[in-house]
Amino acid sequence: MASVARFRNIVLDCRDPRALAAFYAAVAGGTPQAESDDWVVLQIPDGPRLGFQLAPDHTPPKWPRADHNGQQLHLDFDA
Repeated sequence: MASVARFRNIVLDCRDPRALAAFYAAVAGGTPQAESDDWVVLQIPDGPRLGFQLAPDHTPPKWPRADHNGQQLHLDFDA
């Protein structure tokens, strides 16, 4: 079956996209690129492209907690 979309990003919602992108760059490599005030991307060398999206009301996960169902990340596809 032929695909109908192309995988593009793993997207993490966060309160500070620049800071979180910088953290992941320090861990995995690459250079964060701010595309707007609320969107930063990081292409990890030989790895996935991560997107960091501003979510001002985002509550970071607390593990383990079954009562917190906020979005942690999502996958983007170009169709």
